Amino acid sequence: MKTFLYIIFITAILNVNLFSNNITYKVEHFYNFNKNVLTFAKEISCLDENNCIFLKTDNNGTGLMLEKTTDAGNSWTLIYADTSFKSSDSVYYPKYYGVACKYFSDGTIVILTDMGKIIRSDNFGVSFVEIQINNYYYQSFIMLDSENALTNSSAMENYPDSEYQILKSTDGCNNWEDFPVPDSISQRWDFGSLMLQKDHSVIIRCHVKYGLERDSTKNYFYHTDFEGSFWKYFELPKYIRDIYFFDENEGFATGRIVLPGIQDDTAIVVKTYDGGITWEFKSKTTWPTEWFSSRLVHNDSIIFVAGSLFGFHQSTDKGESWFQPEYQIPTEVFDIPYVSSIEAYFDSGIAYFLTGFNTQCLKGTRVLSSVASPSVKPKRIYPNPVTYGSDFIAEYEIATSGHLKMYLSDLSGREVCPLYSDFAESGSYSTSFRLPENISSGSYWLVSEQNGFKHVQLLNVVK
Repeated sequence: MKTFLYIIFITAILNVNLFSNNITYKVEHFYNFNKNVLTFAKEISCLDENNCIFLKTDNNGTGLMLEKTTDAGNSWTLIYADTSFKSSDSVYYPKYYGVACKYFSDGTIVILTDMGKIIRSDNFGVSFVEIQINNYYYQSFIMLDSENALTNSSAMENYPDSEYQILKSTDGCNNWEDFPVPDSISQRWDFGSLMLQKDHSVIIRCHVKYGLERDSTKNYFYHTDFEGSFWKYFELPKYIRDIYFFDENEGFATGRIVLPGIQDDTAIVVKTYDGGITWEFKSKTTWPTEWFSSRLVHNDSIIFVAGSLFGFHQSTDKGESWFQPEYQIPTEVFDIPYVSSIEAYFDSGIAYFLTGFNTQCLKGTRVLSSVASPSVKPKRIYPNPVTYGSDFIAEYEIATSGHLKMYLSDLSGREVCPLYSDFAESGSYSTSFRLPENISSGSYWLVSEQNGFKHVQLLNVVK
């Protein structure tokens, strides 16, 4: 049976960085590029903050180069390069382009190219072997661990041997077999992005096969496991693109709203608490953050998303509220809006991220502050939307006793309705608040403030 998902719509445009959260990162170059060579950064994969590999291409004579650091980027060693080439009209191009790399603590390194060539090491990059996937053109690739992997291929007109296929490997990408897909699904759908979940299941974005009827306002997904033992169908509005579940009920998704005739697109984050039956908007942002293209979930509660901006947006409460950190940026780092991707984050407060156009591989180190740490952690508010003049419930946790202030503000940050201001003991709370009857319908921030830190959640008021 089909499972249809829907979004609780919000008309207001949200700005996630209205409030300062006092989190600052000192930014510096993690890798120094040769400025005389046009280079594209592809991916970083790390064992820890000191031991990482970095995949890049100069898009000229070398389709892929893999470098390795063991000292947090202070020095790098080239451990693999592919200089094979092809020619067209007397112009020479790399034969392969590197698209993904993975690094594991048992010494396994895997590099994937756009044409299905795999370069693999089982000794931390001392030596490599090459494997070829036939009839392949890269679309998506994930590894559950050093042995188990999934990838899918698309059919490209310029590459007549390429074909749609989804494959799995259980031996570290040495051998590949067809992933088991029911005929009723494979006859209608081609598979797109693979999204690895916390429990190592996979959500796959799907496309209706050419010539079959489709709804251009929808995006389609299937949820399955590594064995293909179940297939759960999802149908979402077109602007939802990337889904992640913490458990069978709670999850979040990112995407992009494109309105014809409107110059700025809108990047969005939504959450579900019932396994994807209903979704709530948690943030909307416009230029320079018009879309999100990468995400990183660290220990569940800390989440990063990045896209059309410098750096990243961050949540410290499982996606309930979002902010853009502040950055200490030296003059040699370009900080105008970019295509950015978040690559790695560690408990020490170090983040590695990439920027496009003026290609940069950057390290952000969280700046420790003498300001007391925030202890209020908002969880959820319901019902949402709420009818004016009625009650809503806010759930939150307080780690350290102290003064807590909660209020509603308009979207510009101006306080419009005080709710609570008093000393609060540590503990978990589920508190009912009554909205005054004179409050107008619309969208408001529910602000929770403690120790100079502010968390914001969206509350919608309707008549």
